[in-house]
Amino acid sequence: MSPPSRLRFFPSALPFYTHPFVPARRCIRKPGVGFECDGRRLLGVTEYLRRNFYPTFKATRRATPNRSRTQPHSRGLGMRMGSIADHAITAFAKTGDIRKMTRSSAAQRLVQFLKINKLTIVDAHVLICDPSVGIATEIDVLCQGKTSLVVIENKTTLQSRTEHLRTYRTPDSEQPLLAGPLRTLLNNEYNHHQLQLALMLMMLKQTYNIRATGYVVMATVDGLIHYPINPTVFELTRNLLANQRHFRSPAYRQQLVSHDDPTILRLPYRYRP
Repeated sequence: MSPPSRLRFFPSALPFYTHPFVPARRCIRKPGVGFECDGRRLLGVTEYLRRNFYPTFKATRRATPNRSRTQPHSRGLGMRMGSIADHAITAFAKTGDIRKMTRSSAAQRLVQFLKINKLTIVDAHVLICDPSVGIATEIDVLCQGKTSLVVIENKTTLQSRTEHLRTYRTPDSEQPLLAGPLRTLLNNEYNHHQLQLALMLMMLKQTYNIRATGYVVMATVDGLIHYPINPTVFELTRNLLANQRHFRSPAYRQQLVSHDDPTILRLPYRYRP
């Protein structure tokens, strides 16, 4: 795969970077603080989902004879592996530098996956937000497919492929279903990742009027598995965000940034059916 360049965008990718919201840097990420838009704090997508829909969740993990399933060391090791892969992909996407790729087999498998599926990297760590809901995040990898942009949500795990397939859709034992409007979905890692991806696609459409598709790409210790966006989860997410935007209090609506669509009818909460 040739080194990516921001100067070689496809026409469908251009509106994203030429949108006034991007050059003005109205939404920024401050290290140690989080996301801010016009001085207002925004929640990350993961935190937003955790607070509202799965406050209780314990993932099923492999337990070795000398290590319990909940030991912090295993979680820290998995996070470090994911961070190394993320930095390697970001360096390759932004500068074409492949030196960090040699230290991450997960990053190498991801690039190979993109090459096989004829996806050209456009950028990495692309900041997107939806101030009307109060959320923001960064797209791990943004690619150009044959007909549209493709959002890649990169995940890593210390599990083998077999272990991952066995536990990925297993719900939490104490709270098997998600809460609120998403209570028809199981409280498992698969739906958590699908919701993150769906919110990213919704934010691209809401903020920049760009339609895209997406995949969750899971790198295991011995392989790579990809999951396309689930249509059911996507529709539930779209309905959820529509309710969030329309049924806000008048005081909150006055805080919305100017790029929010003024033609949308917004009903105060007291008028909610």
